[in-house]
Amino acid sequence: MFDSLTAAALADQLSRDIESGRVQRLGLISRQAIWFEIYARRRRSYLVASAENQASAVYLTDTEPVGDRQLVTPLLLLLRKYARSGRVVSVQQPPLERVITLTFSAPRIARIGPETTEPAGTGDDEDEDDLAEEDEVVFTHLHCEIMGRHSNLILVDDEGLIMESAKRVTPVMSRVRPIAPRRPFIPPPPRNARDPRLVTEADLAELVDRAESVQALTRRLPSQFMGMSPQGAAEAVYRALDGNEGLPSARSLAQAIRRVFEPLLTSAWQPVVYRDEDDSVVAYSAQPMRHLAATFREEAVETISRAVELGEGRDESGQAPGKHSVRSRRLVEAISGAIERLAGKLAALDAEESRHGERERYREWGELIYGYLWQITPGDTELVVDGQRVPLDPVLEPKEQARRYLHQYQQGKSADEHIGTARESAELELRYLEQLRTLTQQAVSIQDVEDLEVEWRARQPAASSARAPKRSTGRKRTQPTAEVKGQPIFVGRSGAENDHVTFDIAGPDDTWLHARGVPGSHVIVRWNGANREDDAVLLRAAELAAFYSQSRSSGRVEVDITARRFVRKIKGAGPGMVTYRNERTVSVAPVGPE
Repeated sequence: MFDSLTAAALADQLSRDIESGRVQRLGLISRQAIWFEIYARRRRSYLVASAENQASAVYLTDTEPVGDRQLVTPLLLLLRKYARSGRVVSVQQPPLERVITLTFSAPRIARIGPETTEPAGTGDDEDEDDLAEEDEVVFTHLHCEIMGRHSNLILVDDEGLIMESAKRVTPVMSRVRPIAPRRPFIPPPPRNARDPRLVTEADLAELVDRAESVQALTRRLPSQFMGMSPQGAAEAVYRALDGNEGLPSARSLAQAIRRVFEPLLTSAWQPVVYRDEDDSVVAYSAQPMRHLAATFREEAVETISRAVELGEGRDESGQAPGKHSVRSRRLVEAISGAIERLAGKLAALDAEESRHGERERYREWGELIYGYLWQITPGDTELVVDGQRVPLDPVLEPKEQARRYLHQYQQGKSADEHIGTARESAELELRYLEQLRTLTQQAVSIQDVEDLEVEWRARQPAASSARAPKRSTGRKRTQPTAEVKGQPIFVGRSGAENDHVTFDIAGPDDTWLHARGVPGSHVIVRWNGANREDDAVLLRAAELAAFYSQSRSSGRVEVDITARRFVRKIKGAGPGMVTYRNERTVSVAPVGPE
């Protein structure tokens, strides 16, 4: 949703609201999300710039974000030195790019003492400037690249050299554009595509003629035009069709594309958000989108920053729980309810087993009665043998009393066998549900949540089978999560994906990893060539296994490593439930894919 139009609208707003403003404070929300307190136009506001994979955005807010004062990164230290107490000189956006560039000016000898709420130059007098005219001014440029998992915040000096970044990119990760201190800053490579502002009917004639369907045409448009997002392509096709069936004409589509990008020329922005039936924001835009308004409730907002803030799912503290947190939270609640019910069942089984704990005594009593029949006379109420007292019913024959005790023993024994089987099944299901809940809590996209919902419904009782598939039909991830030294590492993000990466993608001699003793994802290293068991590759895979586990927040996590041939599915258990052997265990810090 953060497309080139959003970036352009945001650049216009920031130029109007914070240009020439003073940076008074700054801090971290996370390692890849920074906030700046800026005083401009006699008001204080907060700029948030995030390069988080699933919540990348830039926006302005009136609410101070909740930062992590214990968290310090090299980028933060440099920004404190070169931006704090300086001014925002300019805000720029390269045409049709999802990039916002902030230029700061500050004295060469910057004050880097403790931050205060009201630093020197409190902001109450906008004309006050504590930089003496003779001070040498240093200019730095923060490039905020909002590109999904390729997002980054890159600080560059005035000579074009990278000072630091939120994410470092090694030459192994990208030969085209490595990002590291003291390297020349290279902008994102331009796409070999047309300018949508200048599109003509002739440009689209062949594309429309070759399209098999409206969906196929919509999918192809973003690759043909600079700055066009899937959302923008869908809107252009919707406007071009204007309610008609079939494919749009090349002429009407060219006109619709130019209209979609018209605000770039007029700056007539009309930011909106779109809410579903649960009142959750499912989309946002710098201008009304007719194809979204046809399905969702359209709501105008005051600024594009507010639209971004709502659309990225951030709360008042600046934290980003994820765009689809409502659905994932509901699924977590449903799974947690099932876990509670299973815990109650296990407690009931324990209580039932305790009631049968006397079964051995019944066996002993029955055998003692048979062994000492000659001592029992009619009407006796007990049999005493070597100090042990056996209760007797005076109205029963001694042999009948013995048979009843032995029968009670057999009943208890059968019940215990049933309890043992029921407990084993319940404990296995509990392990599976805890795994499913952990994967749901860590889901980062709507597709992940949908796959997990399908898997959850497939485990429900037969009464719901009419509305639920018999087995999970979620998509199976075929692309590696990471690659180290040419060795791909795969991570399952659902039970079905765990099965897929372990038993479909991996070969018998590939390496399987899993956090020890806690729910989490299966991680596979599919070895290429002869470099098997490379320590650097295994370390990275172990870090991912720790990250995608219930122990993600721990400082160190134990991870088991074994060959895939030693991993077996558990018969009758849910997807992704396995046993394994011949493992070795390492202790690593959890590190995510970025």
